[in-house]
Amino acid sequence: MAFENLLRPGKINGMEMRNRFIAGPMEKAMANLDGTLNERYIHYSRERAKGGVALIQLESIYVRPEGRGNPFQVGCHDAAVIPGLRKIADAIHEYGAKLTMELNHGGRQASITASQRQPIAPSVVPCTFIDPGSVPREMTYEDIEIVIEAFVKAAHRCLEAGVDMIHIHGAHGYLIGQFLSPHSNRRTDEYGGSLKNRARFALEILAALRAVVGKDYPIGYRISAVEFVEGGLEIEESAAFCSMLVDAGIDLIDVTGAIYESATKMFQGPESPKGGFVPYAAAIRKVVGNRVPVSVAQRLNDPEFASAVMEKEGFEYIR
Repeated sequence: MAFENLLRPGKINGMEMRNRFIAGPMEKAMANLDGTLNERYIHYSRERAKGGVALIQLESIYVRPEGRGNPFQVGCHDAAVIPGLRKIADAIHEYGAKLTMELNHGGRQASITASQRQPIAPSVVPCTFIDPGSVPREMTYEDIEIVIEAFVKAAHRCLEAGVDMIHIHGAHGYLIGQFLSPHSNRRTDEYGGSLKNRARFALEILAALRAVVGKDYPIGYRISAVEFVEGGLEIEESAAFCSMLVDAGIDLIDVTGAIYESATKMFQGPESPKGGFVPYAAAIRKVVGNRVPVSVAQRLNDPEFASAVMEKEGFEYIR
């Protein structure tokens, strides 16, 4: 069968997948101002499900208002979002696809223009790419607890709406990735310094979500394996962290790269080589082995190339 690697069924924890394609989470700026979904957004997602993809990641979805990135971003911060989420889940399921929510908090990369609030972050390290002059406030222990609880409440809403999977957005320089990265985390307490300490916030969120959804519900983690900034996350620490995630019970590692200050690496055009993040995903695969599926993104829009990459590197999913 042509493209057998791409078209064979798969499984993430207890969730059956009809093939190995994951639709990437692109912020579309099409939600309502309160973060709820509208018919235009639902129709767009229904058409993607009709196209045959196995799993649809809607977009980066904020769990608290101060963590939003644009005024028309999808939210999972309030019970008002549940009816729309239920409707979009039903629309996607009608055509055989599954729905995952990429839960996120923007941290220092949140837009003060969208949120009308001062950003919060592990340390006072402003993002030079967005809202120049916007300086984040260093998070207290109470802030950390509040944000973790926001992820927990968002998970409950996902379950109520019939969402099939949750992704923890630890990539692209957002809050969870900010704690992991030595570029943005300058703390000297138990959330900063060593890799074990910088990983603490992400692992606490994973444990809190697992307590909500149970052992058979799939949870993925999206990571920027390399940040491409001075003092940023490099592949050696990323791979070691992914091993921690596997030990803690993650069900999928979803590999990407870059943060806002290295956005040209995040959004690679046709002039860039195919599969730019494949070597980093391969390094992570080597460390985690076959304990969990690994997916990879970036310039994998050629099915022959994508199929060959999967066969060579052992990745389970292409995004």
